[in-house]
Amino acid sequence: YAINDKALEIVMEIIIKDFNSFDRKDNGVKVFEEIKDVLENIKESPVINSTAFRNQFKDAISIKGYPHNIIISPKHSITITSSRENVGICLPLGYIARAFYDLMKLNYYSTINNGFCGILICPIKPNGNRAYFSRVAAETENMYSNFIKMPLRIVGIDQ
Repeated sequence: YAINDKALEIVMEIIIKDFNSFDRKDNGVKVFEEIKDVLENIKESPVINSTAFRNQFKDAISIKGYPHNIIISPKHSITITSSRENVGICLPLGYIARAFYDLMKLNYYSTINNGFCGILICPIKPNGNRAYFSRVAAETENMYSNFIKMPLRIVGIDQ
């Protein structure tokens, strides 16, 4: 992008909401800082082209040594986006139901891995019936907090 021959820098806006003392989990905070660096350097909008965004995200975390498509239930071939240092990462960019499905996958994995915590990344702005930060955070707090006991950070992103 250019305006008057000056480069226009696209900046990724990032907001967070923590549950169950995520901010006190050293492994979670460390992984989040690495993921935040990745998010800040992606040039594609998660809303305009979610497929390109997801691909750039996966490529960038792979370069940092993060595996992707982690199988959490071999019997059912259920995966999460990535995991490192006992921190699971999910990137629900589609319909709102996907966010809560990913939340349940992270919660399931926390029941079989002591000390596990999760990071769920979704767009900030509403876009039809797609997952977005304020709805995911509010519903997690108001409905799911009774049984989601793992440390969790919900991350909202937008450009």
